[in-house]
Amino acid sequence: MINLNQLDLSSNFLSGPIPSTIGNLTNLNLLLLTNNQISGSIPPEIGNLQNLYGLILFTNDLTGPIPSSLSNMSQLTSLFLYENKISGSIPQEIGTLQYLASVALYSNNLTGPIPKSVGKLSSLKSLQLSNNGLSGKIPSSLRNCSLLEIVDLGENSFFGNIPTWIGKSLKSLKVLMLRSNNLSGDIPPQLSSLASLQLLDLAHNNLSGRIPRSLGNLSAMVVIQKRDDHSQTYIFSIQVVWKGANYEYKKIAWVPNSIDLSGNQLSGDVPDELTSLHGLLELNLSQNTLTGAIPNMIGHLQELESLDLSLNQLSGPIPPSMSSLNFLGSLNLSYNNLSGKIPSGNQLQTLTDPSIYMGNPMLCGFPLLVQCKTDEEGKQEIGGDQDENDMIWFYVSMILGFVVGFWGVWGIILFNKPCRIAFFLYYDSFVVFVLVRMARFQRKLENLI
Repeated sequence: MINLNQLDLSSNFLSGPIPSTIGNLTNLNLLLLTNNQISGSIPPEIGNLQNLYGLILFTNDLTGPIPSSLSNMSQLTSLFLYENKISGSIPQEIGTLQYLASVALYSNNLTGPIPKSVGKLSSLKSLQLSNNGLSGKIPSSLRNCSLLEIVDLGENSFFGNIPTWIGKSLKSLKVLMLRSNNLSGDIPPQLSSLASLQLLDLAHNNLSGRIPRSLGNLSAMVVIQKRDDHSQTYIFSIQVVWKGANYEYKKIAWVPNSIDLSGNQLSGDVPDELTSLHGLLELNLSQNTLTGAIPNMIGHLQELESLDLSLNQLSGPIPPSMSSLNFLGSLNLSYNNLSGKIPSGNQLQTLTDPSIYMGNPMLCGFPLLVQCKTDEEGKQEIGGDQDENDMIWFYVSMILGFVVGFWGVWGIILFNKPCRIAFFLYYDSFVVFVLVRMARFQRKLENLI
């Protein structure tokens, strides 16, 4: 089959190694052997396929290294080797593939750093290296790949800071996934310059400092997405943690607007500016040390489907505006210092799992068993306090009146000599007058009886 252009044997039960004679198919443009049980190493002879533009071998049992002979495939645009058991390092020779646009090597056993030669891939749009054993710092040479739309380096052992040049050089970036590494330092505010960014996943690192308020300027997340818009198609595959589960998008038409900063050491408050991202579908800030209140304008995130603020130190009431999140299907506010009544109505009425709010001892209301005091009881308490205050003032005024009246009379008699003499001169006459009158009244009463 020396004149064969395309060979597609995918999704069968093929096993055993790729034969070395594959290198004889020199006119081959596309090789698809996906979703099989093919084992063994990729034969070095595969480098003879100099007209190949798509090497698609994902989801097999391939082992061994990536052959350096791939550098002979000068027309290669797509290299999909993910979900195998390929080991060793990414060969330096990969930098010679000037037309390479999509590299998907995730879910293998690759080790070592990302070779600096990757920065020579000026046509590169998608780089997916997650779930390997790669290490080192994110190479600065990647800034030369200005067409990059997807960078997924998650679940490796990369360390160091998140480079600030990402926000300056990768202006076309739509997906940035760096989760589950050993990255440290602050989240660079320069990321807010990525006008096309739709998915930002920095979860489970050692990041510290405050959440940049400038993230509210991510303009692509302000726009409400049309989920049925298939005007754009992609030739890549991407894994996303969505509502606590792993999902894989293959040849997807859209990427969900999502921010995941969970599992770090971030501090400070939740920036109010995040509530301007009206197209956001998922916001996960859990497992940090965030303080302050939940933004009152959280209800402005009308498209939000998943919100996780658990395992922080947030305080204050749950904003009533949260009840206006009509698409909210996943909510977790557990283990904070929230207080007051849980808002009711709309979509919140369907979220009946008490574990959503557990670990907040000062919260009350449905779906918790802790009942809140009703408004009427509150009014009664206020009225009771008012009555008690009135009684206190009554007794105080009565005592003050008695003291003023008593000393108003007797103070004059005691301290004014003329008044004292006059009082005692007329006192005897007054007593005699009263006694005579009482005697006459008593005699008349006896005569009547």
